[in-house]
Amino acid sequence: MTIDTNKKYRNFLIKRINRIFSRAIKIKSVELPNEIVEDIQALNSGESFPLNKLIFIKGKLETIVASNRKSIFGNVNGLFKTEETTKASIIAAIFLVLFVSLAVLDSINEKSSQVTILDSSGYMLLYNLMFSIVIAGLGTSFRLLHSLISEKIKFFRVEYLIEGIFSGFILSEILYINIPEIQTSEIYFGKFLFAFFGGMISGILYSVIERITSSLGILITGVDIQEDQYKEKNKDTEKQ
Repeated sequence: MTIDTNKKYRNFLIKRINRIFSRAIKIKSVELPNEIVEDIQALNSGESFPLNKLIFIKGKLETIVASNRKSIFGNVNGLFKTEETTKASIIAAIFLVLFVSLAVLDSINEKSSQVTILDSSGYMLLYNLMFSIVIAGLGTSFRLLHSLISEKIKFFRVEYLIEGIFSGFILSEILYINIPEIQTSEIYFGKFLFAFFGGMISGILYSVIERITSSLGILITGVDIQEDQYKEKNKDTEKQ
């Protein structure tokens, strides 16, 4: 780390520490350790601290504030199980609002649910793609919320959401299969339903596509590339 970079990073840490400290003292339930308060006072009075000390103070403050943070719904330990389920609930609510907002459009109907990308254009195509994405997001957020509540996963990550949306979009718009033989007045299988399921089974869909591409690779090249990569990874792990 160069001198200029070191100085910039130090200034960033000091500003960050003061910002978190200002937020912390406004929260009544937060009790800051005396040594942290003394260190911050000394820091603001001009005393120099090594980088590792600044990083420690910043981390300590973030931990204290995070444990006492209140969400927009109130205490996360009250209305919601954890802060992670709060995030998932907010995302699910956003997708639900988007779903209702798009569902009232005239372009979204039974006929449009059978139209593929190549069969439509203009605003009808735009609205249908947006609706597929929103439904995929709805299915993904539903799966994530259930997984967090049942503690199958511990943290909400945006990557899970993006993966689910991609999965639902691929299943409904690219791998979409129309099943007219089993369409009934009670059960309707359209691409929007596939988008919802795609959002919920993103991991399974990826495994299936990965296996198909691996099989095609073996047929074309005669070599299982994924198996070779797996072996190389194991060798690297054994060396470590």
